[in-house]
Amino acid sequence: MRILIYLLALMYASYGQAQTSEDLLIISDDDTIGGTLVLPATSIPAPLVILSSGSGAQDRDETINRFKLFQLMADTLRMHDIASFRYDDRGVGSSNGDFLNTSLSDMSEDLISIVEELTSKYGHRISEIYVLGHSQGGIISARAASMDRRITGLILMASPIYPLSEVINDQVSLIQGKMGKSEEQIARTLEFQEKAYQALETDEGWDDLERDFVKLFMTEINALPEAQRSMIPNPEEMAKSQYNQQVLPMKSPQMKSLILHDPALDLEKIELPVLALFGEKDTQVFASKNSERLHKICDENTLDCEIHILENANHLFQKADTGMVTEYSSLQQAFLPAFMSVIVQWIKAN
Repeated sequence: MRILIYLLALMYASYGQAQTSEDLLIISDDDTIGGTLVLPATSIPAPLVILSSGSGAQDRDETINRFKLFQLMADTLRMHDIASFRYDDRGVGSSNGDFLNTSLSDMSEDLISIVEELTSKYGHRISEIYVLGHSQGGIISARAASMDRRITGLILMASPIYPLSEVINDQVSLIQGKMGKSEEQIARTLEFQEKAYQALETDEGWDDLERDFVKLFMTEINALPEAQRSMIPNPEEMAKSQYNQQVLPMKSPQMKSLILHDPALDLEKIELPVLALFGEKDTQVFASKNSERLHKICDENTLDCEIHILENANHLFQKADTGMVTEYSSLQQAFLPAFMSVIVQWIKAN
């Protein structure tokens, strides 16, 4: 009996605070951000990681093809006595607001509002605050980290270091190359992309841009075999429809603010440790190109940076074959073992 009491006393000493998982609603400006706070069972304050998701309207788990990236990350962090907060994008789940009309500035302010709320109400259980951004979320996290000194570390998870316009061009070149397009065809598409970015920056030339898109689209249609061309009853109408679906969404406040923003401007301002992870087989954010730019930024600004390129990892840090988006759903819904190990070790060391 005395042994049992002694063991219970030891357990209480080690876990003076119960592990909690709590759904919260946080006010940011006039909107509400819904998320889940996970606090580990430890009697001493724990590091906190705030997880910011990638492009598209994502739920708090960043569910992609049934793979719940952020839920798995939160569970793993908890097992290492690290707290986490993950949240729904605006207009998703418990968060209200209009997702496409949310600019980079708005999303960064949301993240800062989360830092404010968690610091205010749970500061006694938090030792440090890290922001982790996946892909586009890294751009948001870097901006927030450059503005709020309560943030003590930045983790970039397959995050672009170049402007989104450059990232889109890389993706276009890769995908069209895989489709068997010639260098001339790819060059024409990239030339159109540059005109679109110019129109976005100046808000001029949209009528000319639509005509250029229709012309480019018709060139692609006319290059098809006759049997395929005959299956498109009104190609010009189809071209205009594709313009409305593919190009006009760039004019939304969110896409405009992201496409025209250079993440380097924020990274150059921060004075805190940075961990960056890239996937060797990532076909959305190219590992070598973006890591090289980050190395240069870190060296020129004497930043404390640790940069890893994980072998065989795709954009979601799964073990990949080709790294293409089309294979995501066929892969195991799990991270490469090295992925979370690097993050946990870095947090413990910083």
